[in-house]
Amino acid sequence: MSHDIARNLVKRHDKLVDRRRLFEKEWTDCADYILPRKAMVLRGLQAGAITTTRLYSSTAIKANADLASAMQGALTNAAIRWFKLKFPFEELNNDPDASAWLEDVSNRMFIFIQQSNFDAEVNEAYLDLGAFGTSCTFLDWDPQSVKLRYKTLTIGEYVIAEGREGRANLVGRKYEMTVSQLRKQFGDEVVNQVERIKKNIEIGDMDSRHPILHVVGPRPEERQDPRKADVDPTKRPWAEYYISTEENHAIVLFEGGYHEFPWLVARWSKNANEEYGRGPGQTSLPDVKTLNRARQLKFRHWSKIIDPPLLALEEGTIGEISLAPSSLNFVRELDALKPIEVGGQPQVTQINEAELIQAIKEVFFSDLVNLPPIQGTPMSATEAAQRFELMERKLGPTVGRLKSELLQPNIDRVFGLMQREGFIPDPPSSVIQFFQGQESVDMQVEFEGPLERAQQQSDLVAVERAYGALGPIAQLKPEILDVLDHDALAVFTAKSAGLPNHFILPEEEVAATREARAKAEEEAQKAALAAEQGKGMKSAAGAVRELSQAGVELPGLAGEE
Repeated sequence: MSHDIARNLVKRHDKLVDRRRLFEKEWTDCADYILPRKAMVLRGLQAGAITTTRLYSSTAIKANADLASAMQGALTNAAIRWFKLKFPFEELNNDPDASAWLEDVSNRMFIFIQQSNFDAEVNEAYLDLGAFGTSCTFLDWDPQSVKLRYKTLTIGEYVIAEGREGRANLVGRKYEMTVSQLRKQFGDEVVNQVERIKKNIEIGDMDSRHPILHVVGPRPEERQDPRKADVDPTKRPWAEYYISTEENHAIVLFEGGYHEFPWLVARWSKNANEEYGRGPGQTSLPDVKTLNRARQLKFRHWSKIIDPPLLALEEGTIGEISLAPSSLNFVRELDALKPIEVGGQPQVTQINEAELIQAIKEVFFSDLVNLPPIQGTPMSATEAAQRFELMERKLGPTVGRLKSELLQPNIDRVFGLMQREGFIPDPPSSVIQFFQGQESVDMQVEFEGPLERAQQQSDLVAVERAYGALGPIAQLKPEILDVLDHDALAVFTAKSAGLPNHFILPEEEVAATREARAKAEEEAQKAALAAEQGKGMKSAAGAVRELSQAGVELPGLAGEE
């Protein structure tokens, strides 16, 4: 059965490679002009090879790097926690114990992500998305360092296939491993199944390289068993195979599995009938190539002006012509040797270049991602929020796709890995009771990066405007504010400002505090009233005494001695 699986996977991988070839020509052009170091795989270059020989302009390279940095800063900024976990039920999110547990788990996950190589590898993913429209990042647990481990593959190094929901659910890649690496990872008993590897071991050749196909994809339901998944990787939902393809003989070296799909495959945008995405690199490629060609022609023009060709009469010079500075050349006639004047209008080329550069920068959103240099008064928080809001509008579809294909799967995978390794604390009893009888619970992720915070800032501005507009009216008619739910607005304002949930008191505690305050105020009013009444009685008694002493007879007191 394993041989059938190996043959079928190799055949499917070959078909996916054929589909990938349709994109490789465009990817190669994008790599040459936008991300040259990624051309190593596409062009089959050796490590250390020069990849900028075709370049005359770095405009697109810088624009793509700026876009990647801006995306990383806006979505996955390392300086702030850019996500938080939520339950799918708001009543549970408002529970103090459940809210505190969510906050604790979110902080733990962020710490583990920051301690890993996430920032470095996700930047590679953003670069690939800008240049090629597709990125592919592997996420697993490293038991030696007890850390998360990320690795972003180079475009052209892998193939992908999609599931029914339109997301990538299979990743395959073919690469080479040395005999020494194969023995260490799979053991001698396994690798000796491959005849050529066995011969290498016998003669002591540990450095010879052999092709290996690594495939991760969905495992058929009939071969899954959730009850055994924790101890038996071959029963997990996602299957993993390492296959030797030596001499066209497919042999399974290892079968494993994952609880979650370990590949984070994201696309900038894509067509419905294509697996791979398309990004700003493909959109700007005509302008990028035109600018590169224009620069090349301009440099040729400059070289002709700076070091022009010479016009010489046949046998008009004596000896060889020397072009060295301050050299002497002997001629038989005065005009026997002179430079050829090169015409042209360089300023026209410069105007066309400026237009091309501007067009390229617009495709890579340089007007949004590059903040102007600080001159005089720095940009205010409101201005920065407005810039992020504009960025959200223009990049909205892309940001939404990246959240669903890159960020959300990343958080789901991190939570699963940390939970199985014992780094996620048990939930409080209120959560356990709420989900009693359910096998699993789908956690929700709420992103809190600068883009989301900019949106929240705009919501806060709306609240401030509402109260500002109603304030003058309320001075004349205070009951006008009764139309607003002030408690809900206070909670909304606190959350929009980034205040953690555990600082917001539950409704029951707020009601108890208000009831205690009202009772205290009532008691204080009663005490004040009693004191006032006592003071009045004392004053009346004193007045009566004074009148009696003066001989004034008061009604109701006649006959009293």
